[in-house]
Amino acid sequence: VLQIPRRTAWTQAFSLRAGASLRWEFRVQSHDLGFALRRRAMQKGGSVEVDVVDSKRFPAGVAVAGDWTAIEPCTVVAAFDNAYSLLTPKRVVAKFSVNDPTPKPPTPVSSPPARAETAYTRRRDLAAQQREMAALSAKLDEAKVEGERLKELASAPTPKATNLDNWSDDWAAALGS
Repeated sequence: VLQIPRRTAWTQAFSLRAGASLRWEFRVQSHDLGFALRRRAMQKGGSVEVDVVDSKRFPAGVAVAGDWTAIEPCTVVAAFDNAYSLLTPKRVVAKFSVNDPTPKPPTPVSSPPARAETAYTRRRDLAAQQREMAALSAKLDEAKVEGERLKELASAPTPKATNLDNWSDDWAAALGS
């Protein structure tokens, strides 16, 4: 809940990255109150604020919601304006949120290992790799020998079947049924 004194304005600046959006919701509790959203820009002579949501007065009891998306990195200023009121302060319930879909870079969480530990780990890993390579080399030699044996079997002449004089196509007779 914000209390905006008479003849003043309440402002809040938000820094947005490209693609981020600012969302607002508010309800004026008494009388009326002006609202605007302005983009802050640097120009010759200093910064200026340009309306991206035109200033408008909203009556009490009306729920207002909106959003605005930045197409480039910028600062926007939300303003509740009560400068026109000579005597009456205003109350408003307001909520602002920034939705930034851009992922943030990861933050390193651990320190690098000590130098001696790294050298030991490398030697241990290298020894394990050498053992694995020796085992693979032995398996490769066994596979070469087996390949040569299979080549010899494939190229050997096939023995011819002999003594087929008693051959019969009658399976029942051959089985003695």
